[in-house]
Amino acid sequence: MTIPVRNGVSLTMFQEADVDRCVDLLQEQDVHRGLLLMPNPYRPADFYVWCKIVEAEKEQFGQPIQFAIRDSEGHLIGGCGAKDLSVGHKCEIGYWLGKPSWGRGVMTDVVEVLCDYLQREFQIVRITASVFDGNTASMRVLEKNGFTHEGRMRNYYRKNGRFIDGELFAKVW
Repeated sequence: MTIPVRNGVSLTMFQEADVDRCVDLLQEQDVHRGLLLMPNPYRPADFYVWCKIVEAEKEQFGQPIQFAIRDSEGHLIGGCGAKDLSVGHKCEIGYWLGKPSWGRGVMTDVVEVLCDYLQREFQIVRITASVFDGNTASMRVLEKNGFTHEGRMRNYYRKNGRFIDGELFAKVW
């Protein structure tokens, strides 16, 4: 399955051949800083565990809910997807982009396409996204896609031994 985004960027399934590129992109501390559940350092074994989860979710829902983000040459540049999906109701989205692709508007377009896909294919009426306090770039991506800031979640996350506030955003149809 390939879902076009723009300018050759697309969403596809993760492939075993993505392992080295994925590991390389997720070693960047600036990328990892915005991610909660991603191991650091990220290793090939982590990638293979992720692929099994992605495949199990695809079987459960009959189609994918996690995607590799690819550039016009087909190279992996990031990932996006849904969790806690309740068909006909809601889900939460998450996303990451390798640092070489930052600042080009890619993620704004990816989130738009991802939300449209989830709403259309799973009849989702509410999509949420949580962002670490201070991650203004991610907050802008959500705002540009019609998400509304619903509130601050004080000391909601724990990462690297410290508590981090979260910002909750939602898009409702």
